[in-house]
Amino acid sequence: MNRLKFIIMSLLVIAAIQLVALLGLTFVFYQVTPNGVLARDTFIGRIQPVLLFARLADRSLNVLYRGPKAPGDIPLYQIDIATEELVKLDAEIAKLDVFLEDDAKFWIPATFRANGETYDVEMHIRGDRFNHWQFRKKSWRVKFKKDHLFRGMREISLIIPEDRGWFAELFNSYRAEKLGLLQPPMRVVGVSLNGSKSLAYIEVEHWTKGMLEKQGRPGDVNFYKTGGVQTSVFNGWDPIFDDMAYWGKFTKSVVSPHDSYEELDALFSIMKPGAHTQPGFRAQVDTLFDVQQLVRWYAHSMLSGNLHAGGDNIRLLFDPSRGRFEPIPWDVFLIPPRSLLVAPGNPLWDEVFAIPEWNLALHRFLWEYVTNEDQVKDDLREADRLRAMVEELAYRDPIKLPSNRQVKHDLDNRIRDIRANIEFLKEQLQISEVLVTQRIPTDAEQAQGVDLVLDVTVRGPVAAQLSGLALPLALVQDSVFSILRDDGDGQFNAADMPLSFERTEGLQADQYAFFPEHAFLAPKQPETDGVGMPVTTPQTHHLFFLTGLRRVAARDLPILLDVRNAVTGQPAQVIHTTVVDERVFQDSFPAL
Repeated sequence: MNRLKFIIMSLLVIAAIQLVALLGLTFVFYQVTPNGVLARDTFIGRIQPVLLFARLADRSLNVLYRGPKAPGDIPLYQIDIATEELVKLDAEIAKLDVFLEDDAKFWIPATFRANGETYDVEMHIRGDRFNHWQFRKKSWRVKFKKDHLFRGMREISLIIPEDRGWFAELFNSYRAEKLGLLQPPMRVVGVSLNGSKSLAYIEVEHWTKGMLEKQGRPGDVNFYKTGGVQTSVFNGWDPIFDDMAYWGKFTKSVVSPHDSYEELDALFSIMKPGAHTQPGFRAQVDTLFDVQQLVRWYAHSMLSGNLHAGGDNIRLLFDPSRGRFEPIPWDVFLIPPRSLLVAPGNPLWDEVFAIPEWNLALHRFLWEYVTNEDQVKDDLREADRLRAMVEELAYRDPIKLPSNRQVKHDLDNRIRDIRANIEFLKEQLQISEVLVTQRIPTDAEQAQGVDLVLDVTVRGPVAAQLSGLALPLALVQDSVFSILRDDGDGQFNAADMPLSFERTEGLQADQYAFFPEHAFLAPKQPETDGVGMPVTTPQTHHLFFLTGLRRVAARDLPILLDVRNAVTGQPAQVIHTTVVDERVFQDSFPAL
């Protein structure tokens, strides 16, 4: 009998473990279902009964969640759409696949009420991907009559906040404005649709000339966009950087005849792979952009760990009166940190920030930002405020797709991502590793005037800088010392650049401090795979030739070098210093 009980108990335990594992797997599937773009086209979409059970179990706990009271007023709108119009809309949506094409965005009449005023409006579903319109809660574009604007706005977008990390888009918009980057007005609103309880939305003024003028920009500009431009069946995966036919305009400048795209053609010329190596590249970029604005644009993305500022999220103004583009950050998400070695994310950044000086400017800007305590505290305060603005409304939203457990999980993650990215960038920007080899050249090379060769190898994401060195007095006594930087061919010749320095007296050695613009040690861009992830840690050699010294012996080496992190100004991490006397084997390998 005891043996039978043991067997039965063992079987029950095994069955319980299997049940828990199955439920856990079901919850995992459910967790990814609303986030995966192709989820409904996989087997996950064919286990709806299981998912429905998990969803109901998860949603049964919604009543337990109570968010903080919003620290500010949340506007509430009432929208009424006739039932027959919604039936027509649902019939059209049933014909769609994963992406929404332009010709499917038909307008339907509706009534919009706010602040005691009623507006006759037209609406259509918005958003390229199915999560905006496939489910009960949809994203909308609302167009008001020209003679009856809403708060001075002709068109607004009401976007489901779950697509924008709840408050992530709002936070990144706030941060963009701090960096002097153009942003459309954006806020949290509640919407009652046909008498429903308040639904959480993000309101954004649409890209119109009026919006630009209110932001202090001229309305007569070419306002370029990507994403949802054409009606290709591959919409969402179109190679927008291969052909400008995939680009469109929100607004058109009357200065450009026949709606021409000549400035976009100029932009494409600086986005070609390897364009940064061509003569005139820097001048072209300086003509088309404010480089400091490009630095702030990319820095804004990096502060969020974001790779979403490419593809179908490019927004660029071109003002013919200034002859320059202006970037607008859009749909910038918050994700966990990524290495500085990861490729920037779009061909423009790839080429621009392959220029060492501009990459250094980017890193110095980021360092100043993440080490500014007031700046960081302001970011965290605003993130907490924006979370509080949306949290209670999101929990009470009756038709949102995720459960309140998922909402809280997402809100917590976004706060963590903000903090983690700041700390991660601070750590990454302090990584400046170098290896040093000090070579006594062969007699033949010394006959040409080279007394010592410094080979400084830089590795990692951050540049280094040769700030100074100390030479034994025996090497510089009664001599005229100079140091030249190799021009890149690895040979000592007249093309090498002399470094400017100042001499300071030392007790045991002569000390020299170099002017930074001449001794900047930039790392190369890493090799990356098809999705921009680094596959190597780049190692970049920088050669310096010392001349005018008395005869150098191995016992005089290594000389003391001051190599610093070019971003932080702190000493670089010198992994190892190696001394090589090339005279030892100069006669042993004549073929070499």
